[in-house]
This record gives sequence, C-alpha cells and structure tokens, in this order.
Amino acid sequence: MEQIFENSYIRLYFKEDKVFIEVFSIGFDLIKFNLILKDFPNIALSNFMGLKKALEDADGVIIEIGTIKPDMEVSVSKNKMEAKLKINMPQNQIEQDSNLKDKVISLLNEHNITYGIDESIFDGHIIQSKEYVIAEGKSAIHGKDAIIVYKDKPDLKPTIKEDGQTDYYDMHLIEQIEKSDWLGEKIPLTDGEDGCNVYGEVLPAKPGKNKILSYDRKSVIKTREDDKIVLRSRMNGALSFSGGKIGVINHLHINGDVGVETGNIDFDGHVTVSGTVHDGFSIKASKDISINSTIGLGAVNQLTSTEGSVFIKGGISGKQKTRIYAHQDVFTKYVNSCTVEAGESINIGFYALDSELTSKRIIVNSKDGKIIGGTINAESQVVVTTIGNQMEKRTVINVKGFNRDEMKKQLDEILIKYKYYLNEMEKNAKELKAYEALLDQDDDFNDLEEYEHIMKINENLMKELSKLDLKRQSVMKCLESKGEGEISIMQKAFPQTFIEIKNLQKRIESITIGTFYADGNKLHFE
Repeated sequence: MEQIFENSYIRLYFKEDKVFIEVFSIGFDLIKFNLILKDFPNIALSNFMGLKKALEDADGVIIEIGTIKPDMEVSVSKNKMEAKLKINMPQNQIEQDSNLKDKVISLLNEHNITYGIDESIFDGHIIQSKEYVIAEGKSAIHGKDAIIVYKDKPDLKPTIKEDGQTDYYDMHLIEQIEKSDWLGEKIPLTDGEDGCNVYGEVLPAKPGKNKILSYDRKSVIKTREDDKIVLRSRMNGALSFSGGKIGVINHLHINGDVGVETGNIDFDGHVTVSGTVHDGFSIKASKDISINSTIGLGAVNQLTSTEGSVFIKGGISGKQKTRIYAHQDVFTKYVNSCTVEAGESINIGFYALDSELTSKRIIVNSKDGKIIGGTINAESQVVVTTIGNQMEKRTVINVKGFNRDEMKKQLDEILIKYKYYLNEMEKNAKELKAYEALLDQDDDFNDLEEYEHIMKINENLMKELSKLDLKRQSVMKCLESKGEGEISIMQKAFPQTFIEIKNLQKRIESITIGTFYADGNKLHFE
C-alpha cells in the first residue's frame, strides 16, 4: 500500500487500483477533504457514506473509499459521432508533460478512433477533469429530391375590388402561349455526400428521389439548360392541363375584330378576340371564348363554346338575335335582348334586360344589379339586387329546383366513384415508382413503350377524377342553395315579378325584399 497524502488528520493510500483512507484525528470534514481531491483528479469516490463516517469517528481504521481512474479517459457517444477526452492528472503534471499530445493520439489509436481528430485543443490551456471533444464524425448529407415547377394555370376566380365588389367581367380566362415559352422545369436530384463516424466507418448518403416531368410530348419540348431540365412550347397556342400533363393546345388569337375580313370562326381550341364581333357573325370553339373589347357585342349571330366558358369583357346588346352558349360558365358585363345559356353558371356584372337566361345558377353581381323583363330559368339559384322596375315591367324568374335528398345521394355516389379512382391511381402510382428507379436525370427509359402505357392509364384515371371533381363542385354549389331552390332579392322586387320555384308560384304585388325558397311542397320567404 503506497501512501500518497498525509496531514494532521488523515492519510491517503493507493493499492493497485483502489484508494484507502485512515482518519486519526477529529476535525477534518467533507468540505476540507474535497479541497484535497482537487490535487488528485484521478480519484473516483465510490464509498461516500464510509468516508463520511470515517471523518466523523476518526478511529484510525483504514477503509476503502474509491478507485483510481486512468490518467486519460476517452468516451464515445452511442451514435459513434463524437469522442470526448478527459485528463485525470494533476494540473501541474499536465502542464509539465511534453508528450501529452502523443499520449492522447496513442490512446485514440488504442480505441480505433481515427477520423475527425481535433488536435487544436493542445494549442490552448488544458484543464484537469474537463471534458474535451477530441474527435467528431461527419454526418451524411442526404441528396435532395428532384424539384418540379410548372407554369401556373389561369386562376378563373373573379377579381375582388377594393370596395368589396366582385368583378366578373375582367377575367384572365385564356393563358396565351408563344412558341419557346417556358412551361416548367426540373431541378434534378442530388446524390448527397457520404459521412463518416469517429471510427472511420463510412455513413452512406441516401440519394434524393427522382420525379417525372409530366408533359404533352406533341406540344412541349424538353431541353437541358445549365443544370436544369426545362419544358418549352413547340407552338403558339393556349396553356392546357389535361390528364395531369402540361401542354399547349390550339389557340386562335384574332388581333382585331371578327367580321368580314375573318368570316365566321369555327375552331377546335381556344379563341381570343382582342376586338369585338360584328353583327351577324358567329364564333364556335371547343374550348374557351374570350372577347376582350370593352365595346361588347351587338347583334351577333352566336357564340358557342362546346366544352369551355365564354367571357365577354363588355356586354351584349343582342337586338333579340344573339345567342350565347357555354358548356361551363358565361361571364359578361350586361345582357340586353339576347339569349344566354350556360351549363353551370351565368355571371352578370350590372343588368339583364329583356333577355332569356338559362343555367344552373344565375348571379347578377353589382350592388345595383338588376333583372328587368325577360325570362330567367335556373336550376337551383338566382341572386340579384333588383327585379323589375317602377314601370312594373313583367319579369319571370323560374327556378326548377331539385330534390335535396336525391342530390345528396348523387354526391355520395360521386364520392364513392372518386374514392375508387383514387385507389386505382394509387395502384398505378406503385408501378410508376418502379419505373422512377430506372429514370436517369433526363427522364429517359430503356423501355419507353411500357412506360407510355402506364402513363396512359394514369392520364385516363386523372381525366375521370377531373370529371368527377367538376360534378362534385356542381352538386356542392347546388346544395349551397336554400331549401331546394332559391331566389334571393337583395334590395327589391317590383310588382309584375312572377316567381316560380318547383312549380310553386308567387306573383309579387308590392315591393318585396328577401329570399324565396322551396322546402318540400311549400314556398318559404324570409
């Protein structure tokens, strides 16, 4: 047993890797003992209660109070990414040891710690018993997923002006595309960078996930520009999103009027007219028709959109000759002496005068909006500020109405079909993911034919989902009506206004404001 310390009260001994104490005089407490331990940082107490009793009794019995720690200790975190060093030598010994650095490096080698060793700690003042991070691993930097961005599709929502009014007759219905216009791009995935723990073991990086650019190859070309894959238009036309693909479809842009110089227009695609349409002429298009002149239309023959909407920035003064038809919606400033029919909604900015309007929903948006004369035929809802005038002009408002229970049942059926197609999409997506693993950075496949087949299935599923979503939106808007058919009069309806909802008739005989709606076989007013 080797004595390492002695004063008037105690003696400390080392034997092998254990520490012993002999207390032979009362008056030495734990606080004083802790001061001694500062000079022996390699002592680890393990018998605190025995030490306390020995100091109190001072009976001269030698007892074991702890163990001897190694001069230097290295500990490694559970994730093997950090190694810490603690030196348990007296401070003066640390400062006098010229081979300390070599001893630490040797100890690290014994522990197989080879990566990320920080020798800079030896450039400063090393303090006994303080833990230093002596080695750090490098985390793997995982690759980034490919990023795909497409050109925004036109937002067909009306503008909300500062006064809160809705502007339905200044909409951006058609997005015109010129040849070589940017349509989208892909920033390729990155592979990432491998990491390493303090033992020198490689931590593999996960590459990012690839993504497929979905575009119509007939109308869109893919090019590599710098570090991106860019989609550009092969042609002039109008922006299209069909079957989940971005593309460009036919777009006839008349930079002027439709009249003698152009003749009647019959076009498979979108039609934009920067001017107006002369009396007696017609436009028929499969997609949207946009008439952008503020002059509006006179006695044109007809405007027909077989699949899309019709937007007329001005109004229509039809002289009982004009017919407007849209498979979706009609947006215009006013209608006067014409026939307008829309599959979903008719939205009028200011007034409808002596016209026949037919749609599921008919909305006159202005705070001074009026329907005067003519016949209004809606399926679920008519909303207007004023009906008729002080001259008590005969005005007929007819809402066919609907069966709410049947409409809810129809909605449920749509949602069931929607869910079915979503499940089919998920199955198809698994097959597409299998191909994604074969993608190179240019989205090219060795077996393009098989890929095209799976993509075709995907396109058809997306088309069905799109159709169902349109139906869902239509049914939801219908169900938003009060009761089973609604006529809302925001300001007043004059006498000689004839209201009919689900064959329930009402003749307005005095100025009236409020909402009429049908519920069952009763006509309600509030």
